[in-house]
Amino acid sequence: IHTPSSLFNNLKDRLFKEKMVKKVTNNFKDIQAGEFVEITGVLKINPLISTMENMIHLMELATAMNGDGTGKKAKQQNLEDKTTINQMKAFTNGLKVDGMVDMICELDGFSDGKAVLPIYMDYFFNGNSGEVIDGKFKVLGKVAKICDGNGKIDLLRNTSLSLFKENILGKLLKVFNDELNQDINAGQIETIIKGPALLIIPIAIYL
Repeated sequence: IHTPSSLFNNLKDRLFKEKMVKKVTNNFKDIQAGEFVEITGVLKINPLISTMENMIHLMELATAMNGDGTGKKAKQQNLEDKTTINQMKAFTNGLKVDGMVDMICELDGFSDGKAVLPIYMDYFFNGNSGEVIDGKFKVLGKVAKICDGNGKIDLLRNTSLSLFKENILGKLLKVFNDELNQDINAGQIETIIKGPALLIIPIAIYL
């Protein structure tokens, strides 16, 4: 009787035995779109989604600590905070198309090399990808796009925000980054992954 893990291991062993999988090391020289590849690196979630979710949790915590208040002004402020939280949640959900988000893999041993992995959150336990974030994992997948040093992958390509021109989004993100990082160490938010980069349809994430 096989488990999903044992079936995957059998498939992976067969693919490697038949030399149908290429390992990405320090360049994309021999990689072509449509091929199976295995990459190793540190995984991170889409930085815009990660920042928005962290800010939502922070505001929810602040609202809970402040309580509902007793005065008219306090209740009005609490109502405004909850409205802001709901708006932020709606914006964040708009970045998750059909439950799919982009995960970014910083390739091990490949300076500046990255891979973008469109993943379904439902495949994680309880829909939480926290167990793999900032960890070094292997990913088996199929290459959908290859970007050289002049290419790029848009993290907003499947969202409604892709309708905005890149220069407009750049200005909005610059203001957001400058003002946000004055009070909170949120890091730089980027929506473009510049080459060298791969767009990979992941089959499995494993150690």
